[in-house]
This record gives sequence, C-alpha cells and structure tokens, in this order.
Amino acid sequence: MGGVALAAALLGAQPGTPATPGGGIPKILWTVKGQGWAGASVALAPGGQAFVADARGIAAGLDAATGKANWRFDLQDRLLYTPAISGQTILLARVGELVAVSLDGKTRWEKDIDDSPVLSPAVGKGGTVYAAGGPFLYALNDQGKVIWEHKIPTFYTASPVVGKDGTVYVGAKALLLALTPQGKVKWQHKASSTLYANPAIDAQGNLYLGTGSGLTSLDPAGKVRWSHEGAPVEATPVIGADNQLFVADTHGQLTALNLAGEVTWTLQVGETIGGSAALARDLIYVGTGNGLLHAVNLTGQEQWALQLDGAVFGSPVIGPDGHVYVGAGRTFYALETRSPLALAPWPLARQNAAGQGRAP
Repeated sequence: MGGVALAAALLGAQPGTPATPGGGIPKILWTVKGQGWAGASVALAPGGQAFVADARGIAAGLDAATGKANWRFDLQDRLLYTPAISGQTILLARVGELVAVSLDGKTRWEKDIDDSPVLSPAVGKGGTVYAAGGPFLYALNDQGKVIWEHKIPTFYTASPVVGKDGTVYVGAKALLLALTPQGKVKWQHKASSTLYANPAIDAQGNLYLGTGSGLTSLDPAGKVRWSHEGAPVEATPVIGADNQLFVADTHGQLTALNLAGEVTWTLQVGETIGGSAALARDLIYVGTGNGLLHAVNLTGQEQWALQLDGAVFGSPVIGPDGHVYVGAGRTFYALETRSPLALAPWPLARQNAAGQGRAP
C-alpha cells in the first residue's frame, strides 16, 4: 500500500475579491490554489469543513468559511474523482487505492483497488462504502474490510450510486448494472455508448442516465421509460422538487425536461459543459469550458456569469448556507450566494454536498 504523507504548504487560501458590480454576480469569499487540475467537486461535512482534492494528488481539509487549511496530504498520485464523507471519515479515491482519512486529517485505512483510477465512492445508509476501479467493484465496511466484490470482464467507467432500497447502480462501459446490497446482479441495461457519469434517481426510484445520444430514463426494474435524443451527455442530470429535470450536454446546452421526458426549455450557456449542474432553491449553477460559472433561473433565463481561473469541468456544490463551492483550472472557489440547496430528490451530481451518491 502506498503511504499517505503530510504535505507542507502545498495549498494556501487567498482572501476573496469583490464581485463585479451589477448583474448580481456573487462575491468570492476565498480561493485555494492547488498543484493540479481542480476537476473533482468539493465535499462538505457538518460543522463547517470543506474537503478538496486535485489531480496532482494534493488533498486538504479546509475551514469552509475562510478556506484556511486544517490539514494537507500529498497522496503522491492523481485524485481525479470527487471525495465522499462517511460519518467522521473522508474517502479519497486515487489511482489504484481508496484512502480513508479522519476529518481531522489522520489516516484510518487504505484499500488497494487494481492499478486504475478509483471512481468516486458511494456511501450506503448503513455506512457501507462502494468503490469501483478497473474491473472491480467492492463493498467495504467502515474499517475498509471487504464485504463482497463484483468483478467484470471490462472495467467500470461511472461512479456507483445507491438507491433508496439499497440497490447499487454502476456504469461499466456501455452497461448500467444494478446489484443487490449483497452484490448479486439484479439486471443490466445496455446503453448506446460508454457511460461516464452516474445516473440520477427520482423519488419513485426511476433512473435518468446520460449517454452519447442524449438522455434515457429507466424504471427501477431496468425497463426503458423514455429516451430523449440529443447531444452527448457526460454529466449527471439533477432533479428538482417540482419534478423538473435539468441536464447539461457536451455541446454547451442546458435543457429542462419534465419526468416524462418532455422538454420545457433549452438554453445555450457555452461551447462545452463537462460537469453536472447544481440545483439551488431558485437557481441552477453550471460551469463551462471557457471558465465561466453561470447562474440560470428555473425558467431558463441566465442571471449572471462569473469568470473563473480556467475551465470548469467539475460540478458545483451548494452548502447549507447557500454558498457555492467549485473548482476551475487549478483553483477552488467559495462564492457568497444565498439560495440554499434545493430540497429535491437529486439536486447535485453526487446527490448531496457530502458526495455520498445516495438517494435520501
């Protein structure tokens, strides 16, 4: 197992800058510059802590209000996917390994998982951790011990998520697999292309899955409910409290649909969108490849766009105070916004601000 070494002065918070006058553009509370690409979403823990991980392998626990680092680790390898918080533990997915660190920065356990990048882990309601890397999907207890494993002939491409009934959904190239909490395959769905993002799950357990040809909805038994043909979708849709679905595609378009698949509105927000949108009570936040974070209201009108320091290919996260946390280029940002996270079935890429990938 690779060791986890404490890093010195690898990340430093910078104070916020004033907002651009007019247009409702929010104030930047703080920025933290990493050593590598800030493509993973920020994970938030109760008590005001924020956790960031960059593509260079630098991870840090921050004060969410100030950006001041409480601890830093150099994992000495790439951290490509969003961390998850399980109780008092932060789960960091690196190449070939899942590392569990306590919220105060002490290593608790490490689990080798192939030699491939480990995808964002999911956390079940009982604390079971689901982690996929290469051809392996593991269910682990809170001590990192294997409960079961499921090996496939190919490799996993989309992070696992957990339904309300404990079903585990995970993408493996063009297949979406549904497994019982005990690791048995319930069903599989063959999509039109490789799956790069986890599905969203609505209150009835229906799934919404981005593919290379648009969006597909499946019922809990894996049967296709409908398909919406369009540009490739490599991001997770988000689902609002009013049963609206918002999906961003790689051609830079944000589309609102109802849960029957009927389009409500579309908005061209940029040339490319790589990450999922984030849904607040009355705003949708989405980042674009030209370094802008856009705020759009629920009827499809853009409210403001803030220029950040590089492409926004990660997904924004909204804290309990309404502040938005997002990575752009090599920098993580905290923005002073006031619209809290939507009370909705699936308002963020990983469902909640702790990155757990679990239906409530």
